[in-house]
Amino acid sequence: MIVTWRGLDVLRGIGVFGVVLMHTAFFHFDGVWDIDFAHPPLVITVIGFLLMFAGLFAMVSGCGHTVRFAQRQATGEGLARTLASRAVAGLYVLVVAYAYFVFTGPGLVHFETQSWNQSILVELIGSGRFPGFSAERLLYVDSLVMIGSNAILIGLFLALGQRLARRHGVSAGLAGGAALVALLVSLARIPLYEVYVTALDQGDGVAIIGLNWLVNKNNPLLPYLAFGLFGSWVGLTLRQRGKGGLVRVVALGALLLGAGLVLYFVLPSTMLERSIDFTWYAIMVTQAGLFLLFVALAVWLYDLRPGAAAQRLGRVSRFFARFGVAGLTVYFLESLVSAGVFRGLRAVWPGLRLGTLAAVGAGVLFALAWGLALVLWERSGYRFGLERLYCRVMDSVGGSAKRAKLEAGRR
Repeated sequence: MIVTWRGLDVLRGIGVFGVVLMHTAFFHFDGVWDIDFAHPPLVITVIGFLLMFAGLFAMVSGCGHTVRFAQRQATGEGLARTLASRAVAGLYVLVVAYAYFVFTGPGLVHFETQSWNQSILVELIGSGRFPGFSAERLLYVDSLVMIGSNAILIGLFLALGQRLARRHGVSAGLAGGAALVALLVSLARIPLYEVYVTALDQGDGVAIIGLNWLVNKNNPLLPYLAFGLFGSWVGLTLRQRGKGGLVRVVALGALLLGAGLVLYFVLPSTMLERSIDFTWYAIMVTQAGLFLLFVALAVWLYDLRPGAAAQRLGRVSRFFARFGVAGLTVYFLESLVSAGVFRGLRAVWPGLRLGTLAAVGAGVLFALAWGLALVLWERSGYRFGLERLYCRVMDSVGGSAKRAKLEAGRR
């Protein structure tokens, strides 16, 4: 029997909704070059913080992959086949990731030159110019690259743990210890990032390839493998202990949140400068704790609270859950759609400028519009989406639990 936690879909969906909102708000904000990073407006600080929420996706993904891994092993499936399923899942996301960031993804901002490095189709829509293939975009570690690489590495970790544990399965303690070690080792990103930047300046291809996924901006394995492993720990803890495991998740989340906040407030504030320093590390520790609390709350509300599993999701929860089920397609297309809409708006209103509040308002409207589109698309079982293609690919290695979710709203 395949058991999925609805709370993870709702939480993932809220994250995707937030990404659509923030991408639109930030990338169509006309005052971006005038931001005073020494004294930024509160809304800009909030947007900057939310744009660093990739760890939530890593944690939710790690939890989901681990639960699926454990369920397949419990049926007696061979370890090699279960491992292959995680590898195929990760490779699929990686293929989508590079297609996304090269062709349809959002722009990379360069404050020093006040310029954007846009994806190919977004630049074609915005200016009619073909920008060519950018090495910067190919090397950039966006959230999908992080999720795909995490899926493969967590699958390897679980397979190794399963082999060591044999009949007893992977222990939650092993996953939790690995997550804490990975978070601590992530301090190494601070000096290694400087090594990577130097390698870029000198054209040292070996060092660039060796360090790119590990330390490059924006979502490298250090520290995001730790977030994935924390998700793995949550999945194993709740699977093995049920509601009793939530106490442990909340306790660790509160501990990391408190430790991260203490570090953040005693260190210089460099968040909006996107520096890789000890303040950055404090933010990562804070977010690890915060996201653990988010996951615990979501699973409690929608799955483990008495009577929750038997209740239908309310309208608001279903609205966000659709983003959690079919969010990959939305994520892949949202920058393309917003570029087309704003190209049309500026054609009929050349003087259109979006200040801070107008940009945030536009982000909200775009995210809501995508939500309404998902309501309609759900009726067809999300036909022709990237999630459908994912299920077809996964059929070769035992299938995916996502297929049932895609079919659930079909009419």
